Amino acid sequence: MLQFVVARPPTLGPDAWRLAKQLKAVGGNLQMPPWALALAVTRSDAWFLHDRP
Repeated sequence: MLQFVVARPPTLGPDAWRLAKQLKAVGGNLQMPPWALALAVTRSDAWFLHDRP
């Protein structure tokens, strides 16, 4: 499990899209489409990635 914490979440747009793509690259089993993940990261300052088969 990885935990990422930021001082302030990204704003909706290019920053959120870039972060979503980075999280998808690290968390290979994420089942959310990138656009949904980009929206979700704007609503929190911490994310947990679990790599489970």
